[in-house]
Order: sequence, then structure tokens, then C-alpha cells
Amino acid sequence: MNKVFCLFFFAIFFSCEFKIQKKISADKYLEKELKTIDWNSVDELPLFESCLNSSMDKQKCFMSYFSNQLKENLVDNDFILNRTLIDTVYFNLKIDKLGNVTYEKIEINENLNKYKDAIEIALNITIKNLPKVYPALKRGQPVDVEFNFPLLISTEN
Repeated sequence: MNKVFCLFFFAIFFSCEFKIQKKISADKYLEKELKTIDWNSVDELPLFESCLNSSMDKQKCFMSYFSNQLKENLVDNDFILNRTLIDTVYFNLKIDKLGNVTYEKIEINENLNKYKDAIEIALNITIKNLPKVYPALKRGQPVDVEFNFPLLISTEN
């Protein structure tokens, strides 16, 4: 009888599902969440104030506005060339979580080395004269973001 009772007790005891939820500490939860976040992408890209109400895609508006401003500042420099020049310059554009814009480095082909100073001056003037920039957002929080920005320099119309 004792054997039957023990067998009956174990069968009932182990057939029940016990849902015991363990509480985890806030630090462990935060650590787990930080591992799941994709830090290489942002939820919202930085924006210029003029792009807030634009019907254009926000990323295209940002790139288009910045490119146009830089182009206008480069046109103001009078380069005297005796040949056609078509080349690409790359620079890293950094926008911090406060909306401050800087460029980190500039990669210029050796064909354009003598124009590097003029390109940097135009880039600095463009950055200085930019309107308010809203920083990129990740989960609703402003974050630093860096773009590798190509710039096509061409003397052809």
C-alpha cells in the first residue's frame, strides 16, 4: 500500500507544471537589453529643421540639403584649372547627440591634393552655416552618428 501511495504521490507531484517566475534584478535586465540592441543602426536619422515638414524622405532631404549647401560653398571658390577634373572626395560627417556637426577626416585623391585646403574651407563654412540639426535617435534617446559622405567634384556642368 505504501508503494502504491508513493507511486501515486510522485505521479501527481511530477505531472503538475509549476510556473515559478524568478525576479531578475534591474542590472541583469539592463545588461540583457543592451546585448539585444543593434548599436550599428539608429531608429531615426538626424534631421535639419527644414526637413521636418518636407514631403521628401527624411534621409534624402538631409543628404540633399547638406550636398546643396556644400556645392554652393564650393562654387564660391574660384578654381583655375586647365583640364577637366572629375573625382570623389570622402569625409566622415559626425553629428553628436546635441546636434553639433563636425567632420572627422577627409580622404582626397592625389589629383585633388592641391585643392584640399579649399575643399576643407568650403566644408567648414557649410558646417558653420547649417541650420539647427536634430540628432539621430535610438529608442527615443539622442545618439552620436557618423556618416561616410561621398562628394563628387566635377568641373563639367
